[in-house]
Amino acid sequence: MHHRFGLVVVTFISIVLFGAACSGTSEDSPPTQPTSENQQESSIPAKLTLVPNAPEDNESASTFIPPQTLGPGEGTLLLNVTMPYGYKFNDLAPFSAKISSTGRSVHIDDIWADYEQLEPEMPLEIPLQLSEGESIVTLDLSIYWCEAIKETLCFVDTRLINATISVDSGSTATTADVDVNLVPPPSFD
Repeated sequence: MHHRFGLVVVTFISIVLFGAACSGTSEDSPPTQPTSENQQESSIPAKLTLVPNAPEDNESASTFIPPQTLGPGEGTLLLNVTMPYGYKFNDLAPFSAKISSTGRSVHIDDIWADYEQLEPEMPLEIPLQLSEGESIVTLDLSIYWCEAIKETLCFVDTRLINATISVDSGSTATTADVDVNLVPPPSFD
């Protein structure tokens, strides 16, 4: 129950922050009134709908992908987030990834512990240092994406993905793949 509450709070905070990014204001700063010096046509739509698009039950909040085996040495984790034609990453709220691993078999550079990027170019190539054994790589993702044409409907997708990576000297593979396919929720009237 505590985990579900944390997921709801994180999603709510993300929505509040995204709303502030879309309106160009924060709780600490009043909205800026247009003047002749700063008046320009806004690219922010007059009406923006934000839809949380994350699993609601605790059981489906975490995804385990099939185990992958790599050889020792340098490797790469390819994270590829795709969405249907007509959608794009939001250009106002950053894609974020917190990537970590258990055990000593897979080492991930600290830069990936809290990665944020507006409109990231996919796939992300995450360098790995691999030594024999097994580790679980965890990817905690917050993905903000929108309709590309109208830009009036945006989604917040949160994913917690666990990937077991075995490192074995008998393997010549150097790349592990994690694919995330985003699907808009069914239309609502």
